[in-house]
Amino acid sequence: MPFVAAPYAPVGRAAGAISGLFIVQAMKRALAGFTLMDLLTTLAVLGILVAVGIPSFSSVVRNNRITAHTNELVTALTYARSEAMKRGDVVTTCPSTDGEFCAGSNDWSTGWIVFVDSDPNGARAAEEERLQVWPAIEDVLQLVSDPLQFVQYTSTGLTMPVITDQTFELMQPGYDDELARCIRLGNTGRVFSERNTCP
Repeated sequence: MPFVAAPYAPVGRAAGAISGLFIVQAMKRALAGFTLMDLLTTLAVLGILVAVGIPSFSSVVRNNRITAHTNELVTALTYARSEAMKRGDVVTTCPSTDGEFCAGSNDWSTGWIVFVDSDPNGARAAEEERLQVWPAIEDVLQLVSDPLQFVQYTSTGLTMPVITDQTFELMQPGYDDELARCIRLGNTGRVFSERNTCP
């Protein structure tokens, strides 16, 4: 009887079987989930990221808030100057607690108004046209000017009387001066803002 060799599986089929075995084993390991050590390592890394990220994020939020309020006051003063030149009349900006009349103080944190000061006496009368209103800033911030209780612009774009380098200071008490802003009113009536507290 002739000798007949036992059939062998083709090489390709054998490689496929071995490859399939490795895939099954890998899937079993994946389904096994995380070990306790994996979980602890992940939590430790997450804790470090949170500890580093939250203070940095809070600083960014405070800085953005102060920048926004700085821009609001700069916008108001620039707007008042522009309206005075356009109308050929005196236009005044002053702090206000009710959005209607001037507060008669140098605390601008309560908000401020811009109006046509027909008198012009630095205080809004009921019949004088109110042009714009800005609400109070957040309680944690302070915006003061010593000694300005109002800023008046004439049709020439200059302040009345001419102001020589007066400032407003916006800050959050208890935090670094780097978060503060100094808003400077030049003798030409233009407004500038700088980082840090006013000198």
